[in-house]
Amino acid sequence: MSDTEQPNNAPVFTQEYVNQLVELVAQRVRKETEERYQGRPLPPSIVEELDHYAETENLLKSVQKFKKDVPKYVSEDWITAEAINPNFTNELKQHKVDSLQLTQTIYKYAEITRIQARAATALYERLVALATRELQASDANTVAETAADLRQLAVYGFGSAKLQEADARELTLKAINLPPSLKHLEQQYQGSSEKKFVFSDEFLEQYYDETFKQKLTTQATNKNKLNNKSNNINGNGGRGRRGKSRPFRGRGRGAELQQQQNTISTPTTTTNPATPTSNAGSNIHQLSPSTTNIYLNPAELFRPGGWNLPGGRLSHFFNNWKKITTHSWPLSVIRDGYQLQWATKPAPWKIKKMQHSPSDQQAVDAAIDKFLKAGIIYRSPTQDRSYLSNFFTIQEPTKRRPILDCTRLNQHLQVQHFKMEGIPALRDLVKPDDYIVKVNLKDAYVVVPIHPSSQKFLSLENRGIVYQYSSLAFGLSLAPRIFTKLMRYAVEPLRAQGIRLIYYLDDICILEKSKSKLKETVQLASR
Repeated sequence: MSDTEQPNNAPVFTQEYVNQLVELVAQRVRKETEERYQGRPLPPSIVEELDHYAETENLLKSVQKFKKDVPKYVSEDWITAEAINPNFTNELKQHKVDSLQLTQTIYKYAEITRIQARAATALYERLVALATRELQASDANTVAETAADLRQLAVYGFGSAKLQEADARELTLKAINLPPSLKHLEQQYQGSSEKKFVFSDEFLEQYYDETFKQKLTTQATNKNKLNNKSNNINGNGGRGRRGKSRPFRGRGRGAELQQQQNTISTPTTTTNPATPTSNAGSNIHQLSPSTTNIYLNPAELFRPGGWNLPGGRLSHFFNNWKKITTHSWPLSVIRDGYQLQWATKPAPWKIKKMQHSPSDQQAVDAAIDKFLKAGIIYRSPTQDRSYLSNFFTIQEPTKRRPILDCTRLNQHLQVQHFKMEGIPALRDLVKPDDYIVKVNLKDAYVVVPIHPSSQKFLSLENRGIVYQYSSLAFGLSLAPRIFTKLMRYAVEPLRAQGIRLIYYLDDICILEKSKSKLKETVQLASR
C-alpha cells in the first residue's frame, strides 16, 4: 500500500463542509470575545428572582435568609469574623472620616461581591447545561473543572473578606493614632473559636505602655511651655496618669530617684540584682543539645559580684551568659553593647531646649548626679551637640521618673516585630489553687549596655554640659524589645527546671502549688 492510499473507513470532508466548520469556529471565537469584553446577559431565571425580590421589597429578607441557610464551617483564621476591640470604641466614634473615601470603599466592596456573583452565575449555567441534556463521556471532565472553579470561588470569597478586614484594621489604626514605635504590630490580630478581635492582648499592652510614655513626654513639654509664659511657678512636677489600671503595664523601667520598697501581695517580691547575694547553684540543662549538664544559678546572670553600678552592668558577667546560651545575638549585646539599627541614617538635628522651673531643674540635677554615680551616663569627652535629646523628670505618686525624649532619634530606628508574654500566657499557665509571686527587677533597662558607636546618639545637655548614655534609656522605642529578648534567655534556666513562670519586661510571675515550694523557687530566682 502506498503512502497516498487512505483506509476504506477514513472520513472524507468536502470543501463546503470544511468551510462550514471554519465558520462555526470563527463565530464561537467572536461570541466569546464579545462576551469577554461586553459581558453576556444574566440567565432569565436569576433575573426573574431578583426582580421579584426588588418589586416586593423583600430583597433584604431574602439575603438574610440565605445567610442563615448557608452551611457553617470551622476555621479560626478564615471563618471567624473580626470585631473591633471595645477598648477603641470611643476613638472610632470621635474619628472623622472622609465621606467620599467611605462611599468609594463601600462601592469597592460591592464590586467584590458582584465578582463572586458573576463567578457563581457562570458555574450555575455550566451545571444547568449538564442537567438539561444526556450525559456524555466528556461530562466527567466538566464536573471536575466545575468543582475546581467552585473551590477557587470559595478561596476568592474568604480571601476578599480577609482583605476587607485588613482595611477596617487600617482605619482603626488611623483612629487610635498608633505610635511610630509600634508600627511592627500593625499586622497582628488574635483569633478564637467564638469571637476574634482585631488586635491581640499583646498589642493592647504595648499600645497602652507606649501611649503612656508619650503622655509623659507631652505633659513635660506642655508644662515647659507654661513655665516659659509664667514668672510665678509653684514648681510642682506634672503627674503622669496611666488611666485605668492594667496588669503588667506602665511599670518603671529606668533607674528611680527614690528607693523602691519591697511589697508582699500573695506574696510579692522586689529584688535588686545590683545587690551582691550568696551563691547557691542549681542543676540545669544547658540550652545547647551538644553540651553536657552544668551547674549555674540563674540569678548569677544579673549579679556582678562586687560591681554595684547598674549602668550597663550585664557586660561584667559575660562568662555566665556563655554557660547558658550559644546564640550570637545576646552574647554580642552583653559583650559589646547593643548597636542601634537604622532605618534611615540620622543627620545632626537641633531641638528646642526645654526650660525647667526651679524645682524641676533641681530634680533634673538630682537625676543627672544619680545617673553619673550609677554609671548610666557619663560626661561626653567631645561635648558634641549634634544629637541632643531633652531630658526631664515626671512626678509620679512615689518617685520622679527620669526620661530621655528620644522622639527625633526614634524616627530613624528600625521597627521590628517581637512577641511579649503577658496576661494571655498567664491564663494558659495558671492552675486551680496556684500560688503566684511577682518579682520586679529594679533598674531594668539600664543594665543593658549600649555599643560605644551608638552612645553619641543618646546625648543630653544639662547646665551647659553634654552627657551620653552608656546603657539602654527609658524613652528609646526599641528598649522594650531589646530587654524582652534578653529576658527570654535569662529565664530559660528556670523553665528548664520545670518552673512555671511568665515575664513582661521587668515583671516576672512565678507559679507553684504550695507556699513552701513557692518560697524555695523565689529564693532560687532572686539569689
